Amino acid sequence: QKVKGAYADNLNSMKVVAIPVAKATDKTLHGVTKDGDASLKQTCKDVKPGGTIIPANGTCHKLVFDQTLWQSLFTVNASNAVAVAFFTEHFPTEFEATAHYLKDKNGEDIEPVAELPEKKSGDGGST
Repeated sequence: QKVKGAYADNLNSMKVVAIPVAKATDKTLHGVTKDGDASLKQTCKDVKPGGTIIPANGTCHKLVFDQTLWQSLFTVNASNAVAVAFFTEHFPTEFEATAHYLKDKNGEDIEPVAELPEKKSGDGGST
């Protein structure tokens, strides 16, 4: 979503890596961090609004935002995964104005089980 009339940092795009994992845990996220970071450094495949991301290790996607729209929507087809570890160029919350950045097929918010960098105790974040 655009926030105050523009996408975060006036971006036209953002890199996203989606890695299928066996479990949604902090330990699992840490276990694929090297792969996620390496994948973000690769050449990424453009995904335009309405396009689909299929989680796969070693694959980078570049979400291309439609500057004429207040919100660019993308689909994640996670049918090949029990859980998905996402690595992004920016914090997804930078793209939240009125709606959560990740929703299920019924429109319900999907909250992360683990996050990097990890939030410290007392900062209001969850671990």
